Amino acid sequence: MLRAAPRVSLTLAALVLGAGCHDFDKVLIDPGRDGGGGADAPSDTGAGPDTSAGEDAARLDAGADAPEPDSGPTADAAPTDDAGVIEPPSCAGFSRIVDDFDGAALGAHWTPAAVGAAPTYSVAGSWLRITDASTADTPSNPGLSWIYSLAEDRGNQMTWAQPLGTGDFRLFVRFDWASEPSELTMAGIGVVDGAGYIHVLAGFTDDRGGAAGVGTPFVCARTASEDAVWRGDSEQTGSGTFLIERTGDALTAHFDGAEVLTSTTSADIAALAVVTVRHRTAAGDVPAFGEFGVDLIVLCR
Repeated sequence: MLRAAPRVSLTLAALVLGAGCHDFDKVLIDPGRDGGGGADAPSDTGAGPDTSAGEDAARLDAGADAPEPDSGPTADAAPTDDAGVIEPPSCAGFSRIVDDFDGAALGAHWTPAAVGAAPTYSVAGSWLRITDASTADTPSNPGLSWIYSLAEDRGNQMTWAQPLGTGDFRLFVRFDWASEPSELTMAGIGVVDGAGYIHVLAGFTDDRGGAAGVGTPFVCARTASEDAVWRGDSEQTGSGTFLIERTGDALTAHFDGAEVLTSTTSADIAALAVVTVRHRTAAGDVPAFGEFGVDLIVLCR
């Protein structure tokens, strides 16, 4: 269960261009959503994570072998159930691959420590729940631990091999998070190449100090120059959905059914990755990690 907490809403909605995955050097106002930025928080030092592993079932639903034009709904008119919960997109013309974590252990198709160290996690009640993570090598800022640049920093990765190549795909993720002001946390679902470099990462980040230092949904896309980033409302606990779509070289990201980022990528994608990283400051402090949960992954490929 996530920890109950009041919402902290900041004043700017941000699409960040020409900056790293957590920087706010250049901000364009997006009137649809709130966001913001700041500095590292004072911290306490935590113990290294334990890991657990096992199996749950992933399903492959029959579909076409190659992507075809889709006449089904898109996230611009995101389908919802009777309770208003956003449903996964149509996979018409694609193969549909699902992991709903319906079991008592992680499925064998996942490699928990593909890059860096495996996080502390559990699988129960149709949720993958991550409650701690290790620091990670950070070539863009040696001695620190974070993801500042998708071209250099990989974090820690649990991967699921999905050789998408340069083809079209849709990736839908339903997730939640918790991160207190004393914690600094980054976690999400990404698509990575054969060397483990991240080309798109969607999840949440808590990279601020002080009372406003809580979780913020974000999506970060690698480009030929610098990363493009969107950030949403800040909440100590929250939940949402991301839909990442690539058609040709065009990349689009939707959060809770609303388009929030467009970019381009022709990257050769080899796997899905659950990415986690625990921060280490320049002073050597290692703040506590928050909590990240994944309820559903749907891949149309």
